[in-house]
Amino acid sequence: MNILVVDDENTLRRTIRTTLETQGHAVTEAATGAQAADRTRHARPDLVLLDLKLGRENGLDVLAELHRVAPGVAVVVITAFASVDTAVEAMRRGALTTCRSRSPRGSWPRSSSGGATGPTTRTKP
Repeated sequence: MNILVVDDENTLRRTIRTTLETQGHAVTEAATGAQAADRTRHARPDLVLLDLKLGRENGLDVLAELHRVAPGVAVVVITAFASVDTAVEAMRRGALTTCRSRSPRGSWPRSSSGGATGPTTRTKP
């Protein structure tokens, strides 16, 4: 699968890339909305993992641009700042789902038993 990872945090973007590449996926990176649109237009990824907050850019605005340059492209919005309202709005704008990348403090969310739970997702009904 050809995957585009869009995140302004270099370390997180490269960690995601490395993880996906070890699973056999071809991965391209973008740090800005403009780069994401350009790479989507030219590479036509099968899936885009799009950060909700790209510095001063709003990932939901970037989502709209990605769908403009590549109608139907599959996009998963990733964020450390997940909320039900954000998930609903992202899916209303065409995201397949949202995925919590990590807690705002930089660690994976913990379950009530104290173990790491990994990313959480919300899917369309």
